[in-house]
Parts: sequence; C-alpha cells; structure tokens
Amino acid sequence: GPGKAPVRDVVGAARAADANIVVVGRRPPRGGLKERLVGDIAHNILAESPCHVLVAGWQSGMWQQRILLASDGGTASDAAAELCGQIAKVCGVPVTIVSAVANDRQREEAAADAAHKAGLMRLEGVDCDSRVVLGAPADAIIEAARELGADLVVVGHHRGKGLQRVIAGSVTDRVIGSLSCAVLVVKPAQEVAEVEAAIAKQS
Repeated sequence: GPGKAPVRDVVGAARAADANIVVVGRRPPRGGLKERLVGDIAHNILAESPCHVLVAGWQSGMWQQRILLASDGGTASDAAAELCGQIAKVCGVPVTIVSAVANDRQREEAAADAAHKAGLMRLEGVDCDSRVVLGAPADAIIEAARELGADLVVVGHHRGKGLQRVIAGSVTDRVIGSLSCAVLVVKPAQEVAEVEAAIAKQS
C-alpha cells in the first residue's frame, strides 16, 4: 500500500545510521483530544521499547523538506542530535534545531548548545540552522514544525523518574498527537556508569 514506502525508507535510513528502530503506525485522528493523543499501545511501546521508536502517522511520507530536532540540552538530546545528523546526511535533508526555554536567563545557554550541535552537523555536511524559542516545549516544537513545514521531528526520550518523566512523556505525546508528520523518539544509550555497575556486580 501507499503507507509502505516511508516505513521502508525510514528503516533503510536507520540501518545506514546503524540504529535499531521500532516503527509504530498511527490511525487518523478522530474525535476529541484524548483520541488525538497517542494510543495506549503506542505510548507503551514508547515507554518500554529498548530502542528508538518512529511513529509514522497515516499522512506521513518520507521526509524531503526539513527535519526538526527538538533539543533541551540534556543527554537525551545529544543522542537525538547524533542520530538526527546521520539520518539527515543519508537523506540529504536540512535540519533545524529548536530549543524551547522558559525564560531569558536560559536563552544564552540553550543558544550555545544548539549552535554547538548545529556546528557538528555542518561538519558532517548537513545543512543545519538553529533557533531558540520562548515558551512551553510541546507548543514550541509543534508551532516550529508547522511553520518550517518539517516532515520529520526528532525528540529525545527521557528516562527520568517521577514528575520529570511524566512531563517529558506528555511533551512527546502532545507532539505526536498534534502533528501529522513522522516523529522519531530517540532513546539515549544506557549510561556507561549503569552498565559498569551491572558488570561489577556480576564479577
């Protein structure tokens, strides 16, 4: 069917970028806000998947125009930037890095982080720019994606605990629920310290 090509291309780009990706389809949005948000199954896959998750909506095609990378300067967004750069390079699609900040105090730090990530991508031959937006992360990402005509949005997944995880999760849910383009949720590699601790326990 017509929905097969983007998935095949995504998986091809992911393989080229040496990533493991689970692809989740999404039905057309119906009814109220609750139904527009990610379904329980997709949400559980996002939460439990050991690898990256690509949510490909019924309208999403292969990206040709622009990839939007949502960055919050954390370790999750570093992993997202790396994978985003690899996919952009394989596909020859420009990237815009968007950082949302709550106040002007955070703007300088966010701008420096985004500029650093953009610089690394340009070294890889990717056409990349960045912008810092004042506002709530989900709103900023959704608005920028629509304005830029992004056909892929890349977000980092937070493995935080408690409220931090709930907030990060709801940002991802809202982005996926509000946009018709594909959304790639990148999971950071397990922290080295965690792995070392697990190995030390076994020896």
